[in-house]
Formats: sequence, structure tokens, C-alpha cells
Amino acid sequence: MLGRTRKILEPVLDALAEAKIPAHLPQQKADFETPAMKWMFSVLRLGNARHDRELLRIACVAWDELTESLIEADSVFADSALVGGDFLRAWCERALAAGIQPALCSLLTMVRERLVDRLDVIGFLDQFFEATDKLGIEDPDTRDELATWRTLHAEILGEHGAENITLNMYVQEMSLRSKATQPPPGAIRLLTIHGSKGLEFKHVFLVGMAEEVFPSFQALKTGAPSRELEEERRSCFVAITRVQESLTLSWSARYYGYAKKPSRFLKEMGLLEQGGG
Repeated sequence: MLGRTRKILEPVLDALAEAKIPAHLPQQKADFETPAMKWMFSVLRLGNARHDRELLRIACVAWDELTESLIEADSVFADSALVGGDFLRAWCERALAAGIQPALCSLLTMVRERLVDRLDVIGFLDQFFEATDKLGIEDPDTRDELATWRTLHAEILGEHGAENITLNMYVQEMSLRSKATQPPPGAIRLLTIHGSKGLEFKHVFLVGMAEEVFPSFQALKTGAPSRELEEERRSCFVAITRVQESLTLSWSARYYGYAKKPSRFLKEMGLLEQGGG
């Protein structure tokens, strides 16, 4: 199910939930939010920029959230003078010396062996995924983010090939991708038109096909022809070309308490008479 904005899709999500129909409207997430995943990604970023004080601070904060064991960034900075200014090496040694539970100690050993001593990012991540499988993570948010990371990891390797991946490339690719959780099996996917680019579905429902909704009020205010209205028209084309078998277009007589007419795009497609209501 597609809509121009999240705002138009949220009532649809509520209606489906009321009807007990499983549906998923992804939240836009630029970063991981659970302590474990936030820490792991901060380690990769610090490994890619070992003299970056801000990334060191982020790694220390993430570790504290995960373990309730604070490592002061200033202390790591001082230690790093003995190891060529390598913040990751100094941080890892201080964390290992602090005394932690065996599972976390194993993760830190992996960081030291795979990222500090040698840049084997794929080997490290493979080992990380294997280790998390054995941990039996109970927190559902952490499980969801781990599943999302696995999906993004597979996408990156599929696009570039494992043999071509560098740590810098991997960090950049992961930073640019949304960390939104994947829809549960069998759930109806609710997506903005922008979020549907590059995807195809057997059946598509496009909601909100009304004037001042799609196209938007702001685009209509610029007049026709205008660049803004043309951009809305292109978005409509993107939406209707996501379909493989069937397309359903819908609109309402009222939105947000105001009466609305059917979208001009419906008339342009020949689905309503020109000038008709």
C-alpha cells in the first residue's frame, strides 16, 4: 500500500490494526538505537577513523549503555599516545582490562584480532553474527536491529562483492542506509512513494488520490505548469509502475476535515472525465 506521505498512511495502519490485519509502516531510522548494535557500529566507525575524537566519545558512550562500565574518552586519548595515536587499540585494551562477562570479552577479543591487528571487516562481521546467534538475545528490539543489519550486510555484499569490500566502503554504505526494521512475514507493507522506488509488488493500493493531497497543496499553489507539479506527476508515475498484476487507486471526499476533489492525475490517466468531480 503506497501513499505520498507517512501522514496519509498512518490512518490506514490504524484501520488495518483495528481490523486485525497485520501491517507494517517502517520508521525512518538513520542509526541503530539499541545499545549492542549502536556499540558495534561505533566500533566499526572508530576502526575506520582511528584518530577521530568524536567517534571515540560515541564508542565510549555506547559501551557504557551496553555494559554500565564507563571508559573515559580522555583516558583512552592519553593511552593512545603509547600506541601511535590509535584510539581503537587503546580503547580495546582498556575495555579488556576492566573485567567483563565472558561473552563481551569474546566480542572484544574479536575486535582486537580482526579490526585492531588486521582489517578483516568481513571476517569480523561473520564472526560477530555467529557469536550473536549463540548469545540467545532476548530483547526484541535488539533482535530486530540485528536482523536489519544482516539484511543490509547481505545487500552490500551482493552489490559490491565480499572481495571488494573495505572497511571505509562498508561504513559509508551502512551509514547511508535506513536502519528501519524489516516487515514481519505476511504483513501488508505500507510505504511512501519515495520509499517504494526500485521495488515491485504483485498488488498495489495507492491511497490519497485527491487534490491538495496528491498533488500536494504546495505544488498546486505554484500553478500549472510548474516544476513542483511536474515532480508530483513523476512521483505518481513511480507509484503506478510499482505494480506487476493489479493496481487499486482510492481517494476520500474529505481529508483532515476538509472537502477534497479527486486528483487531477486520475483525470489525466483517463479514469475520470476531464472537468468532472
